[in-house]
Amino acid sequence: FFMLDKNFHLTFVNKTFETTLGYPSEIILNKPVMDLVYEADREKLHFFLNDRRSKSSRRANLGAEIRMECRPCGSDDKKLVYLEVKKSSFSFHNGNGNDQNNPELCIVGRDVSYRKEFEQQLIYSQKMEAVGVLAGGIAHNFNNLLMNIQGQATIMKMEIDKNHPYYKKINAIERYINRGANIARQLLNFARGGDYNLKPINMNYTIKDTLELFSISKKNINIHLDLTKDLWPVAVDVSQMEQVFLNLLMNAHHAMPKGGDIFIKSENIVLDNKQADNLNCVCGNYIKLTVKDTGCGIEKNIQKKIFDPFFTTKERNKGTGLGLASAYGIIKKHHGKILVSSEPDNGAIFTIYLYASNNKTKPLSNEDIFRRDSLSAQRGQINAEQTTIIVIDDDVEILEQSTTMLKAMGFNVITADNGQDGIRKYLKDHNRISLVVLDMVMPGLNGAETFEYIKKINPDSRVLIITGYKKTKEIDLLLKDKTSAFLKKPYGIEQLSEKITTLLTRENRGETQQ
Repeated sequence: FFMLDKNFHLTFVNKTFETTLGYPSEIILNKPVMDLVYEADREKLHFFLNDRRSKSSRRANLGAEIRMECRPCGSDDKKLVYLEVKKSSFSFHNGNGNDQNNPELCIVGRDVSYRKEFEQQLIYSQKMEAVGVLAGGIAHNFNNLLMNIQGQATIMKMEIDKNHPYYKKINAIERYINRGANIARQLLNFARGGDYNLKPINMNYTIKDTLELFSISKKNINIHLDLTKDLWPVAVDVSQMEQVFLNLLMNAHHAMPKGGDIFIKSENIVLDNKQADNLNCVCGNYIKLTVKDTGCGIEKNIQKKIFDPFFTTKERNKGTGLGLASAYGIIKKHHGKILVSSEPDNGAIFTIYLYASNNKTKPLSNEDIFRRDSLSAQRGQINAEQTTIIVIDDDVEILEQSTTMLKAMGFNVITADNGQDGIRKYLKDHNRISLVVLDMVMPGLNGAETFEYIKKINPDSRVLIITGYKKTKEIDLLLKDKTSAFLKKPYGIEQLSEKITTLLTRENRGETQQ
């Protein structure tokens, strides 16, 4: 609460005014109120206080509200207090026997800084929701496009010898397809969360394996490792964590175009209550991972934005702005923390905290996780010529390519370009159909509905679920037993063959297939 004279100088302020803005009454009284208001709001406030319309209009305006921004005492323009103010007007006698009235404005202000912050959070969450919807549509269409390219490349590889001059070029095309799929996956990981297969691992293995991939083409970067020998295991998705570290390493590389040093450290740490409160997490055992570079650093006003999707300081066509956003999303989904500390021209430090796993089993290395069992024995159990597979997909080109790959493996193939047609054909020939390859996103009867109808016809039917989206809770519900499996687009003949072989040689009952 404060009062102004006809010149808009402060004649009275209450204690809340002093504590909110940090101005003691003895230094602020008789000073212009405009001195406290942010420059952009001064004209608005001046009009509000100095309304010269008719008495009736002015009287109607007295109860109006405006919002303005004020600088607390001793702060710069970047720190503001947001106020909503109402005004009323009255006159009083000066007390010396003179009947002349002294006009005063009485202002009641309300600190709405919390509301301003809430509005910004709401806008941000709405933006993220829009990004999520956009990401889902883009990823589905983009993955279908990549699947078509992958299918054509696979068909060409099947028709030429390994010594053919184009064989290496086809392999290069497949690498580009994987890079394109990775971009779509990064966007989905941030906007909607990733497909997580949590296992207790030693993050030192992940760091070393990622460095092997990173170091292939980054010869001007010197890597310095300081890894704790007995690092506590953490329950994470190893492929997602590789993505985090690859993104951090690439970000450091972009900050050092002429070369430099990257320091990577892992350590065990126990957070007490105070430390945990500062990080807004629970106390307990964590591993702390640090990636430090000697690059150009990050301006203070940019540091709050670097984890936003599509924000980038790179030139146009030099980057997507998804790397750090993806890293942030992955760490958040793992209930961890990722922080940045930087000064211009003094490099940047990214720090990651991951909760240590209580799992007493020996932590796995990446080699353990990604080791593929030989499928030769299992394939020997399958007579492809006597095995019929039905493929249900609304994309005609993917349908054609999947058919070509399956026939190349020796299977008999039935095709359907929608759910209704797929159910009719399955009902007719279900006694000789060994496997259903089912796309999840189709017009009319979608994949989940088609799945339910097929299971009603034959509860033991084997179904390989295909989608360009990430694996959702809906898909998880369909993967109730070992008669179903999941494969994400784009895929090649090797991935398709492995999934089909595993699914056809599996017993009917058991745990969910991931």
